This record gives sequence, C-alpha cells and structure tokens, in this order.
Amino acid sequence: MSTSSIRSHSPTSSSPKQTFSQHLHKLKYHNFNIDAFFSPYLPPSQLHRLPRPLARFLGHNADGPGAVREVGNLLVAWWAFFGAFCGIAAVGALLRFGFDGWDLGEGGERGYEGRGVGIVGSLGATAILNYNTIASPLSQPRNSLLGQAISALTGVATTKLFHHTHPSLFTPSTDLSFLPGALATALASSLMLLTNTVHPPGGATALLAATNRECRELGWVFVPVVTVGSVVLMGVGLGVNNVQRQYPRFWWVEGTVGEKRKRKRRKEEGDVEAGGMGKDVVEGEDESASREKKGEDAASYREAIDAIVVRADGLVLPEGLVLNSQEEAVVELLRGKLKERKVSIPGMSVSSIAASERIATEEE
Repeated sequence: MSTSSIRSHSPTSSSPKQTFSQHLHKLKYHNFNIDAFFSPYLPPSQLHRLPRPLARFLGHNADGPGAVREVGNLLVAWWAFFGAFCGIAAVGALLRFGFDGWDLGEGGERGYEGRGVGIVGSLGATAILNYNTIASPLSQPRNSLLGQAISALTGVATTKLFHHTHPSLFTPSTDLSFLPGALATALASSLMLLTNTVHPPGGATALLAATNRECRELGWVFVPVVTVGSVVLMGVGLGVNNVQRQYPRFWWVEGTVGEKRKRKRRKEEGDVEAGGMGKDVVEGEDESASREKKGEDAASYREAIDAIVVRADGLVLPEGLVLNSQEEAVVELLRGKLKERKVSIPGMSVSSIAASERIATEEE
C-alpha cells in the first residue's frame, strides 16, 4: 500500500472529535493565575523607607528574608496563646460594644439593638492560623482578609438566593439549610482557589452564613462583621508576631511585584540616556557610573535591578538580599577573576565592562 493511500485513510487533524479531545487535553493541564494580570503592575514594597521599628512591625526584615531564624515551639506556643487570647478578646469587645445600640437584624425581626454582635466562630480558626503558622501562605494578610471576605460574601449571596426562591428550606420544621450551606462552601472554595486567597476558615464562614440562624438574620451586615474581625486579628498579629518572629512574610505574593512598572521605568531611563549619549555608549555609561559613585541614584538603581551585580571594585545587591559567609567567599572569588580579566585586557576598564553588561541586560 502506498504512502498516499495510507494518508487518505488516516483521520485528519481537523476532525471535530479530535479537535474536541485536544481542547480537553489542554484544559486538563491549564492553570489560571490571576496574579499574572495584577502583580506585574503593582507598586513594589516601600516598607524599607519607613523607620526601622515601624517597618519591622509591618513584616519588613532589614537583614533580608533569609535572615529570619525560627524560634522553638515553646515560644511559639506562648505567643500563639497570647496572640489568640488578645485577638479574640479584641474582636469580641469591638463587636459587642462597637455595635451596641445598632439594630442589625433585618427588618427588626431579631432585635439586635442593645447587645451588639456575637463573634463568628470561623474567626477562631483564623486566630489559630494567624498566631501559630505565621509562615504559611494560608495565614498571610491577603489570604486571611480576602479569603474571609470572599467567603462571607459568597455565603450571604447564596443564602439570599435560596431564601428568595425556596424559603421553606430555612423553616424550623424542615431546616434544609445545609443544602445552600454546601453550595456556599463549594463556591467559596473555588473562588478562593482562583483568586489565590485560600484560607481554610473561609469555608466555615460560608457555611455559617447559610446554616446559622443568627448569621442569616444579620444579612449583608455579616460581610463587614467578618471582615472587621479579620482585620483586628491581623492587627494584633502584627504586634504579637513580630516581637520574636516575623509576620507577615509577604503582603500580596511571595516574590517581586511591579515587573511591568520596573521595565517601563528602565526603558524611559534608557531612552533619556540614549538621547544624551550621542558620541559613545561607554561615555554615557561612565557618566552613570560616576553618578552611582556620588550616591545620587545608588538607591534607585539597587531597587530597579533584580539581579546580583559583581564587579572587581564592588558588589550591588537587590534590596533586602543578604549573603552568608559561603556566598561571600564565592563573590570574592568572582571579583578576583574580574581583576585578572582587567589586567589581561589592555585599555578595558572594569567600569566599561560593567557598563556594557548593563546595556545588554536592559536591551533584553
């Protein structure tokens, strides 16, 4: 049988069945990352500009993230106990006395006036995460605050929908509120995953919004009640967790943000420098090197790069990065090689080499 006849009997790549299966295969391994749309445009952290004591209690470590040394579990147990007590007590006092005199029951049915609001049980689980496992991504501010808020909003919206369409589910005689509760928990779980805000207590928040009568009767007020409680727990955590530990490890994502803004700023700076070069690229870079030596733009240059620059006459590190003794030994070895290179290339200075390398990096 000839090759042409084999091809004529083989299924074509454009057949609907094969195309559909290919789409399913791609969908199976596809990941949706919401941070890819937002993180590149977010401004970088400015905590290092604040006074050191204030920056420390906002989670900034001047010695770099790698310098954090974990304490023993006895101290963790003490600070977890102290933080949970102070955090839950603060939330309870705020909800009890801060909302005192407010008629929070929808339509005045419940009569919340004069006794404030009770603590939502899921905040107890948040306290365990926020004061025990402070290095976990699940306990960072983004997950703790947005995870609870998304879950509360999802729970109330789902409950409202079922209460409007099937009010019999919530009557004491039938009490099938676990059905909207199950749907609310499932929706909250998926939304937290897609928004990178997974916070396990949020599942309990969505469930309580549908199954607990007092939470149901709060209506939409349930959302700010949970959000305020989460903010208070995080605020207490910023104080308690930073005495001998570090919290948070990150505010939005673990890693750098604002890459698009950085590249745009580098491009603008490159355009300005290119306009003033005219005669020679190396001459323009020498001017930039002299400005760095004067200290005029050393800080902004250090913030703009996301790389380690090793030169024979010095070392430039990104903001917050600290090297240990072994890494410093490697740097010294590289600097020695650069000094040998300087000697072996007549008329080529180290600043010219560094300038050329920097131009190539910016062009990429």
